[in-house]
Amino acid sequence: MPAIAAAACGAGKILLVDEAHGPHLHFHPALPTSAVDAGADLTVQSTHKIVGGMTQASMLHLRGTAVDPARVAGALQMLQSTSPSYILMASLDLARMQMATEGRKLLAKAIALAEEARERINRIVGLRCLSARQVESWGDFRLDVTKLTISVKGLGLTGYAASALLNTDFGIQVEMADLFNVLVIVSIGDRRDDLDRLVSGLEHLAHRPLDGEERPRDFPTVPPVQEARLVCSPREAYFAPHTFVPLARAAGRVSADIITIYPPGIPILVPGEEISRTAVDYLQILGARGARIDGVLDQPDEAGPQVRVVAD
Repeated sequence: MPAIAAAACGAGKILLVDEAHGPHLHFHPALPTSAVDAGADLTVQSTHKIVGGMTQASMLHLRGTAVDPARVAGALQMLQSTSPSYILMASLDLARMQMATEGRKLLAKAIALAEEARERINRIVGLRCLSARQVESWGDFRLDVTKLTISVKGLGLTGYAASALLNTDFGIQVEMADLFNVLVIVSIGDRRDDLDRLVSGLEHLAHRPLDGEERPRDFPTVPPVQEARLVCSPREAYFAPHTFVPLARAAGRVSADIITIYPPGIPILVPGEEISRTAVDYLQILGARGARIDGVLDQPDEAGPQVRVVAD
């Protein structure tokens, strides 16, 4: 992050960072540098995700002089309610105070629990949990060790199936899953027995027989989505006359909606983009293996999910 911030500043660019999962980074030296400390101009943090804010409580941090504070305040006045929730605002203040006064101690406990769990998970045959050493070997990167990225491919499971089994059989809700992995967050609210339950659940997954629905037929190579051609502006596409077509036959049409795999919710298509064959393949492959596709219309009596496209 510091190198990215320096490059942006050197090029005269404004650096905006979505650090939703990083409001804790500033408060412990064993964690990666936060975007604010690295020099980002505007940083948004979801205080409710990692530290003690209530759900929907977030912060926008402004640093330096590259962005006009008055312009930011004016934009917020147009977008935000004039009747804010004082309960949420109070939770933000309490979360700030807790991290300022006890953050290092609380995070030291969470880091120790996460690292212990990482070691135990890596001893389970068929599982791999990403480590800081692996990440640092890839270049100038650092791992937030409170995040446990667990590969379940060696068990013959998709991350989607593992997520469902952990939830239904052990009452564990992972943060997200993909084709090969599940992601677990260790926060300041977690206790040792929470991590014991996670490791126990993973050990059960490693030793249980899989039925036909849980075991994927294969682990395909997911095609990279090619850069799409923007046919018209997102506004024009969203409000244009539209029709629904099956996803399987959508290549070449112009998307009228945002379509994502959620989580993480990064758009695969936005309104106005021509739908490529690789985008269709990507969505179909992951959807067939349990991924949640947002932005499509699921109709049981139709031929798969339907996509809203600009009418010819």
